[in-house]
Amino acid sequence: MPYTTSVAGTTITASWANANVRDQVVTPFSSTSALASAITAPVVGMATYISSNDANEGLLTRSSAGQWRLPWNMPWGRVGSGSFGTATSSGVSSSFVDVGPTVSFTAVANRRYKVSVAIARIAAPATACVVTTLLVNGSGAAQQYLSFNSVAANALFSVSSVGEFTGIAAGAYTFKVQGTTDIASAAVYQSGTYGSSMIVEDVGPAGAPT
Repeated sequence: MPYTTSVAGTTITASWANANVRDQVVTPFSSTSALASAITAPVVGMATYISSNDANEGLLTRSSAGQWRLPWNMPWGRVGSGSFGTATSSGVSSSFVDVGPTVSFTAVANRRYKVSVAIARIAAPATACVVTTLLVNGSGAAQQYLSFNSVAANALFSVSSVGEFTGIAAGAYTFKVQGTTDIASAAVYQSGTYGSSMIVEDVGPAGAPT
């Protein structure tokens, strides 16, 4: 697709207008299906605006990987946020159980994802211990240790953590928080009462467009 520089005497033919005007402007469509129906042979660098009047409204560009995407070299923002709940760890050393926030999202390959977790209040058991909080994926595999808290008996404390993940393959993911203690007594993650959250954000590219 050429970069247009008009000069005196240029003949406005259909092919010239299509390549130099139509294909180099931002054209609005009411939906991505309307876009696909109208532009059956898109070229790299095309831009369109989806005027759907809902959460999907905005700019799309045609990437070198042959996809209509948000601009590849920019962060895409929030892709999911966590649920709330009150849960109690098992208290058994090395045995983790779900303790609150859960986020499901669809990852795009070669993107960077930031995961922010905040748990406002955790109540330690009546014996001094170490309380461990862990971020896991949906199959239970550890993604990142959020905290190792050495706490006094009956202590109240909070956990907050931020991590960045790259190299995630495309597909559906579920991240959740699990916790445990190193003694046979449970710490209580009081996330439902005092508030907890987990937010997953796309913070930009980690490689070539996909």
